[in-house]
Amino acid sequence: MFTDLIGRTVLLLSLATALVAVSVAVDLPRAGATAAVEHGAAGHGAGAALHAPVTSEAEFIAGMIPHHQEAVDTAREVAERGERPEVRALARDIVAAQADEVAKLEAWLAAWYPEAPPADYAPMMRRLEGLTPPAVDVVFVFDMIMHHEMAIAMAREALALEPPPRAEVAALARDVIAEQGEEIALLRGWVDAWWPDGAAAHDAGH
Repeated sequence: MFTDLIGRTVLLLSLATALVAVSVAVDLPRAGATAAVEHGAAGHGAGAALHAPVTSEAEFIAGMIPHHQEAVDTAREVAERGERPEVRALARDIVAAQADEVAKLEAWLAAWYPEAPPADYAPMMRRLEGLTPPAVDVVFVFDMIMHHEMAIAMAREALALEPPPRAEVAALARDVIAEQGEEIALLRGWVDAWWPDGAAAHDAGH
């Protein structure tokens, strides 16, 4: 039991350190692929801790709109500027899927919660201006892992609400969990295959 307590304490301290590293990486000037690799390594598993808990259906809908829109905007740029065809293809898939979901969410918010204030959303993904195509790939892959983890955490919280969300909202939340979970597995596979030791960071600069 004492050993378990120590293990949990170490885990919490590690997570806190990772969150500080993520915050610093996001706020500092975009220094290229080296920062991308460091940021991505710190961010694995941390996405769920970077948002306020979802306490109502309205909060979920309002919060998911800017979250999805950030992914769409970033993915559009990656589809044009990324180097690897696999990364560009995923970016196009994200644009198609999440742009459709943004339209649904905006319609629901207008119909059901017209007085809801805009979500207080802090961008999670770094800007890509000035990066080479290889560096665009690195930044996008690492940042999107954490971005998807946050969406999944929000969706799980929405499904756990009491009273439960509307059937259509619950269906969208389940789609987010399933689809973005698959994409996280794909993204992590790319990290393992392409940048297992971060060496690419030295080859793909600004």
